Amino acid sequence: MASKFSVGDTIIKRCASCLHDKQTVLKVDPNEFTDKVATRLWVQCSKCGTNDNKLMLEE
Repeated sequence: MASKFSVGDTIIKRCASCLHDKQTVLKVDPNEFTDKVATRLWVQCSKCGTNDNKLMLEE
């Protein structure tokens, strides 16, 4: 299953360091399990540059 996110996309996620609302996707790691598909997004704040990740469940 293809992810709806790709490298370079901007997503709405609050930065833990500076509380800025927009982050850029650096890497997309899909994980397929027997009953669910999850995608881990590696993101970077577009204001302060802090790296973070976010786990997204696919439908």
